Amino acid sequence: MRQFGYLAVEGPTDVEFVGRLLRPSGLKRVERATDLDRFWERLIGEKQFPYRGSLTARIPAPGFFQNESHSVAAESAGGIKNLVTAVESAKATLGLRWNEVSALGVFADADWDDQPTGRFQRLKNELQGIGLPVSTSAPGEISDGHPRLGIYVFPDNRRQGTLEDLLNECAAKVYPGLLDGARAFVSGVDRTVLSPEDFEEVAKPPGEIKARLGCVASLLVPGSTLQVSVARNRWLRDDALAIENIAAVHAFLKRLLGLNA
Repeated sequence: MRQFGYLAVEGPTDVEFVGRLLRPSGLKRVERATDLDRFWERLIGEKQFPYRGSLTARIPAPGFFQNESHSVAAESAGGIKNLVTAVESAKATLGLRWNEVSALGVFADADWDDQPTGRFQRLKNELQGIGLPVSTSAPGEISDGHPRLGIYVFPDNRRQGTLEDLLNECAAKVYPGLLDGARAFVSGVDRTVLSPEDFEEVAKPPGEIKARLGCVASLLVPGSTLQVSVARNRWLRDDALAIENIAAVHAFLKRLLGLNA
């Protein structure tokens, strides 16, 4: 009988990030509905087009990763403000079956307007507000209750930053030449010939890192997004798994989900 885990993450790249870290334990992405454990039927049943009446909204279906012993849903919540809402919705949708979920993980960025401890405390309070007891006192810890519950704040539960800081470490290890070229390109752009609006996103604290990573991804999978490249390329394989901060997330996931390998 499989163990079931539910992970709430901020965005699509986060889904691919955790999914790649599950691969060494033998969990592969489920691509066909007929291969997915029937436990999740209710969760995917409500993901119908048009979503909430909108013809332009992307259907927020979770990514599912599975082997013979575990089945994990990783759901992109669409930002930190929606993380606990996503958990509450999944809990309500699964109904009594929620009691069969053995592990719940929430992954959030620290960003630059907050400290990891502050972000953890707010998420903890919100989870408690929907009836989920959180006995841990710091990000990166895992409770022993049912379900096992842990909150992880990127990049390392200590510093301000985002998932992209971790992917930047991966690129420096796995694709150093591409990252150097991307850095030179982004820093060398003459911004005086473009409008402030063109550089609105780059001007934000994580903007330049995201731009560099986007350049690397575009070279690896032309025309695709960073999330596609993370899923398909070597960002989180082999030597990258030995990076201290990557190994820490990997270890957290294995402890949370009860993975032996």
